[in-house]
Amino acid sequence: MRWHFFYQICNEPTDDWVFHHAPTRNNPFVPLDELEKEKRINHELVWKQEFLAEFVSWDSATFFKLDYLLDNGKPIPYPEKTGAIFAIMDCAVKSGTDNDATAVVYFAYNQFYGAPLTILDYEMHSIDAAYLEHLAPAVLQKCEDFATQLKARNGSIGLLVEDAAGGSFLLQQAYAKAWPIRAIDSSLMMKGKDERAMIAGGPVYQGLCKLSEHAFDKVVDWKGRTANHLINQVTGFRIGDKDAYRRADDLLDCVTYGVAVALSDYKAL
Repeated sequence: MRWHFFYQICNEPTDDWVFHHAPTRNNPFVPLDELEKEKRINHELVWKQEFLAEFVSWDSATFFKLDYLLDNGKPIPYPEKTGAIFAIMDCAVKSGTDNDATAVVYFAYNQFYGAPLTILDYEMHSIDAAYLEHLAPAVLQKCEDFATQLKARNGSIGLLVEDAAGGSFLLQQAYAKAWPIRAIDSSLMMKGKDERAMIAGGPVYQGLCKLSEHAFDKVVDWKGRTANHLINQVTGFRIGDKDAYRRADDLLDCVTYGVAVALSDYKAL
């Protein structure tokens, strides 16, 4: 933090600069009840930086703490009934130990009771682009199976993918075969990873997205490493991570997209 220019001029003042601290609460035109609402719905780091006008070190902070995704420190059982089932697929089509997987995360969305969003399961695949058209029907069938199991009122609403690379190929196949696969909002897709995390951060911080017991307990052997890769990727994320390109983040992308399309202004469900 000490390298930051504004931090230096505030904490190591010279004759050229005057310190002025202006948190939002000092603005007489901002209603206090609106400010309290912002505190409830914003991630704690966003609240400190944007509303309390404090210096925040993003690069060392766990943005998605595991506790945000748990209920009193524990994952939740599958909901007995829900509103709809959907999946997000990150269509990486690369191979090699240092590259991302094609990842799939399954969600249950419910407007009326329980957690608004539940992460049901995740998968990781190492495949070529041509195999996506074989994977997609299996993912759609699994969504249908979840819809039956969890008594989804609106059934399965299908699969969402990026309209890029392997996702573009899959969308073409979906159009030809009438599969329920849609493109993620292009304006959301064009945002950087950090920006998408900031969009998802508020709902996750509020506890609106929870991990199911199955997703919490699931471990996968991925290229020689056995772990819960979803938890590792999500809780290991850091804003402004200079080494982010070295890390697998396919499941993280699926989770941030899923939260954004279900619970943010980019809502598509």
